[in-house]
Amino acid sequence: MGCNTREENAEELARDEDRSGPLLVAENWGHIGHDHIERTYRFVYNPNRGKLLRLDEIRRVGAPVEASRDEYADVQESVVQNLDMMDSWALDLTEVEQMPDWAQSPAPYTAPFTGPAL
Repeated sequence: MGCNTREENAEELARDEDRSGPLLVAENWGHIGHDHIERTYRFVYNPNRGKLLRLDEIRRVGAPVEASRDEYADVQESVVQNLDMMDSWALDLTEVEQMPDWAQSPAPYTAPFTGPAL
């Protein structure tokens, strides 16, 4: 189960127009990464493929930014391992048939913030 770049995910979606089943979208998900820092993300997940199609970090200041490849891998692992429990987490997880508007346009990419928590 690999982790793709945004461009690879867009190409995969274009090839996969006949995919069966909905996508799962979370708009405000807190996740503690391998670096032990909690960050807030929004994501689009394809449960049939077991892959995140889009992952953005929501920052306190400024626009959301696309997550790094390492963040994709970390969050994807967590989503796959915990998908069956997400309904009980009060997570705003929504089923959709197509990518949400925010996921269709590129988010600005910047390196993840590594300084102290604000």
